[in-house]
Amino acid sequence: KRIENYFHIRRKSGGGECGSVTDVNDKVYSVAFKERDAQQRVLQRSQHEFNFPDCTLVLTVRDSPGPPVSSPTSSSSPGQPVSPKLDNQSSPASSLTLSGEEYEPTIDSYLLRYLSECPKAGKELETELFSVGCSAQLFPDKVLVSRDQPCAADVNWKAEVDKVFDGYLSHYEVDPRNVKALLQSLNSPKTTDEVKVYSELGLTVVVGRQSKVNAKLLEVKGIRGKLGSASGESEKQNSIRRLGEAKLRLLWREIEQGLGEHFPEVKATQGDEGQLTLAGSVEEILKAGQLVSDKEKLVLDRTVSDKSPHFFSFLRKVYGGPRVLGDFLGVGDKVEIELRDTELLFFALSAGKLDDAEKNLQEKFKDVRFEVPNCSIVPLELREKLNSKTNKMNQGQCRAQVVFTSDSIVYLVGHSKEVEELSDIVTQFILDQASVEGHVALPFPELLELLPDLLQLFKCDSSEVTLRPLTSSSRPVVLLEGPSGKVTEFRNKLGPLLQSLVRDRVSISMPGAVRFFEGLAGRNTLVSVGQSYKCLIQLEEQNHVSRQNSGVTKYNLCDGLQVLVCQGDITTQWADALVNAANEDLEHGGGVAAALSKAGGPQVQIECRDMVKKTGKIPTGDVVLTTGGNLKCKKLLHAVGPVNGKCGGKERMLLEKTVSSALNLAEMKKFTSIAMPCISSGLFCVPLTVCAEAIATAVKEFGSQGGRSLSKIILIDKKVEVVKAMRDACDRILRGTSTELQPNASGPNTAGQATAGSTGCCVQVEIVQGTLENQQ
Repeated sequence: KRIENYFHIRRKSGGGECGSVTDVNDKVYSVAFKERDAQQRVLQRSQHEFNFPDCTLVLTVRDSPGPPVSSPTSSSSPGQPVSPKLDNQSSPASSLTLSGEEYEPTIDSYLLRYLSECPKAGKELETELFSVGCSAQLFPDKVLVSRDQPCAADVNWKAEVDKVFDGYLSHYEVDPRNVKALLQSLNSPKTTDEVKVYSELGLTVVVGRQSKVNAKLLEVKGIRGKLGSASGESEKQNSIRRLGEAKLRLLWREIEQGLGEHFPEVKATQGDEGQLTLAGSVEEILKAGQLVSDKEKLVLDRTVSDKSPHFFSFLRKVYGGPRVLGDFLGVGDKVEIELRDTELLFFALSAGKLDDAEKNLQEKFKDVRFEVPNCSIVPLELREKLNSKTNKMNQGQCRAQVVFTSDSIVYLVGHSKEVEELSDIVTQFILDQASVEGHVALPFPELLELLPDLLQLFKCDSSEVTLRPLTSSSRPVVLLEGPSGKVTEFRNKLGPLLQSLVRDRVSISMPGAVRFFEGLAGRNTLVSVGQSYKCLIQLEEQNHVSRQNSGVTKYNLCDGLQVLVCQGDITTQWADALVNAANEDLEHGGGVAAALSKAGGPQVQIECRDMVKKTGKIPTGDVVLTTGGNLKCKKLLHAVGPVNGKCGGKERMLLEKTVSSALNLAEMKKFTSIAMPCISSGLFCVPLTVCAEAIATAVKEFGSQGGRSLSKIILIDKKVEVVKAMRDACDRILRGTSTELQPNASGPNTAGQATAGSTGCCVQVEIVQGTLENQQ
């Protein structure tokens, strides 16, 4: 179905409207197009690729269901394939051949020329290859054979291809008398395309089927006999055959013994690049050549191609000499080995020897590929470790090789033991670099803020580990994030340090002590003493001082809900949720928004920008939730209040909605406390009294309903006039419920428990100015 859909889409395949893909025969399918132009566009590309998770499927297309025909053209440019001219038959269907693996057999250049120039020979070759499930593509300098099935791994199909090409023979003739006879035979009216004779610089080559070449040589013998009877010449000549170096080494003894027994007058010698030269009479050479062909048929081969090119390069470098690798594998001269760029070939006369050789190769050598995650290139640290280890391994003999590619890939090739040691280094490095999280419980809550100072004091490096408080925990816990190895190393250092900590309180009962230590000289003294004695000294807040500067007004609403109005810094306030006065873009550039974002750390602004990028701008009156970062809260609520003059006079109504949204969101998250500033009173320029009354109204509406998890609402601001406005608004709207407190916002109220709207006994507290003796 996926293939059918592919040919439906013109921009992908060039096709158009078509029918279903139907099965013609084994590995051949057919699809019919409604318009002939669509079919022709598909045929303009000989191959179409599909990528699947575990393999790539290549479809070879042609316009007839028969075997593909490679009718070579008379000439071609270098590097271009010699391909057939497809006849546009009247059939409306195009056949699809599923293609996968490719193989480049080693063949004689004159044989390649013969197959390219003789259409009949080309057709016969394609038919033979089709019978073994393959097709061929001829190039000026090579032939490329493709397996016509997807993702199948059959180690014998290449041997079948080699057998097809073994049926051809290229006979080299250098004897001038024989050359003359061969050239004379070209003028014979019996000359056909079954055999080609090529002549260049005194060298004559006869190419074709073995039987046809042998027949041609017998014909030349007759011509030579006629010439010889007149001139008295002898009938001695040479014949050159190409077996390949490995195959010739394997068969040499067999060939020598066979020729010695049956054709003692024929002399055999080994030439360069696996050439076998037979010298003797034409008749004897032909018979000897048949003996050699019979010996070749006894040779079995095995191909190893499931390795990287770096693996074969290593073997050629270390074991490239004749029979060197075979001796190391323990197979001696019973198995010959041919090393190529992308594969290794074993040749033997028994299948058992091939099995032994392949088994020993897999046991003694390894080829491992690693991809280092989260890296564009292999890190320098890993490179140095691998290079150092490899240099030590290769001091006496080359045992292993490391190859770094241009990306994050590492290849390890060589002897099994050494490659396994290198693999352990890469594996451990990857595990050490994997990002993990760790938790460390702190012995004292104060350390959540003081931990960076403590680490600096004891020179404990945390630069490669990120530290942040775990706000979801009821205990003081810090979260460690970073590479696995670095997190483990840092936690092992931090653990003993925390266990050795003690905490103590020292009281200094001296006049002016508080004022001194709050000044610059006193703070410097505390730092100097702490560094000298390896400790952190913090000045505890003095309650009587805070009473002089600011008070906290508390209002008790329904079911124990407390509303506190106080002067202070919201960036240092403790609460489950802190409210930020944000704009619709969540860009915290000024006011309380900038202060909260800076105190929370860069993660606050990053998360806000990601949210806006995904969901768009935040409408006025809405509230969204992000991390609090380094703030003393579980979550940070970003409330978008109204901007004065842009809401058509609905500023108070929209601000009430904004505050209600923040309170309801905190309630939904089961928070118990929330702190918020006077929203829209700063950069948004809404009048202070409007803001204060809108906030107090929304709080009263929220507090009128019981059963809330939220038990404390803190209205906080740095400015005295803002705090006064909020307190005045709460006095009017939450009237009858306020009590002036001197301690901090979290202190208990023991002066009275006046709860608005509650039932049961209530204590009313009234504060008046006057003299006690005149009080009624």
